[in-house]
Amino acid sequence: MELIGLFLWVIIGILFGLMGAGGSILTLPILVYLFRIDVSTATTYSLFIVGSISLIGSLSYINQGFFNKKAAIDFGIPSLISVVITKIFIAPIIPDILFRIGNMLFTKDTFLMCLLALIMLTSSYRIVSHRAKHHQNSNINNNSNQNILLTINGIVVGFLSAMIGVGGGFLIIPALIVFCKLDIKQAVGTSLAIIAIQSIVGFISDYFSHHVDWSLIIPITAVASIGVILGSLLSKRVNAEKLKVALGWFIGLTAFCIIAEETILKIM
Repeated sequence: MELIGLFLWVIIGILFGLMGAGGSILTLPILVYLFRIDVSTATTYSLFIVGSISLIGSLSYINQGFFNKKAAIDFGIPSLISVVITKIFIAPIIPDILFRIGNMLFTKDTFLMCLLALIMLTSSYRIVSHRAKHHQNSNINNNSNQNILLTINGIVVGFLSAMIGVGGGFLIIPALIVFCKLDIKQAVGTSLAIIAIQSIVGFISDYFSHHVDWSLIIPITAVASIGVILGSLLSKRVNAEKLKVALGWFIGLTAFCIIAEETILKIM
């Protein structure tokens, strides 16, 4: 199973290299279901892995000039604040057991995995329906409303990153396109930089409260990094739009599997 997991890390890296988003949402399920790591620890590991490969992926975009500093600051600061607040004040107060339905315990881990599944379904819908592409052509004239919505998106992405270790590129890229009027390459490069910073900050916030198995996450990060490099090389040859649609369906299927694993199968 771990060999399958390592193969999937390469795929995640390739997705980051190709489109700057999408792959990190699969990180937590791989760690939990294939590597048998508890959700809380897996979230910490995910932050390190996602942060590292996003940093590597962002460098090529930044070197090509596909990075918007103002957008990164406007989106990144609320996101970082949200990460820290969530890690310090929100995550610790969620009880280990939330409630019981018959013989089934609805735990904190179950809640986090179901939350991830719902986010994955939303991401799947957005990717398959090309909503990000539609938004790119929309016009919003109220700068004040744009800034407010950009800030709200930053807060939401920071919360999700802190709670379940996802990068949030599927939310960041459409927000940068709509509210900051960036083209797709600038949005991808800026998104990767934001994901890298917020994920690393989240990992540092968790570092002293979890034992980190470096012998596990360093090889995983190295394998995923190879995938990022391959993805960057393939980006000029692969139809990223078709790949996004395939990814969208795969994410949706994975989400239904998670829901089944955390609810129906546990009852049985």
